[in-house]
Amino acid sequence: MFCKNCGNKLKETDAFCGKCGQSTNDKQTSSFVQEVEVIEVEEKEKTIESKADSNLINVLVALTMVLSIISIIICSRI
Repeated sequence: MFCKNCGNKLKETDAFCGKCGQSTNDKQTSSFVQEVEVIEVEEKEKTIESKADSNLINVLVALTMVLSIISIIICSRI
């Protein structure tokens, strides 16, 4: 038996190709690909959420600094 993806020789008991990782069972391959796609989407969503949280923190820090400077200026004039 040979791998449908790369042509590597396989044993009858092999579930995956040792060379390219292709499943020997088409149903397993499509399921595996779907799982990988779901994981990739979840990782991208986490990255986007993390960036949004980071941006919010940066805005809050900048706003705090501006308000502090304004407070110092006002207090120094009194």
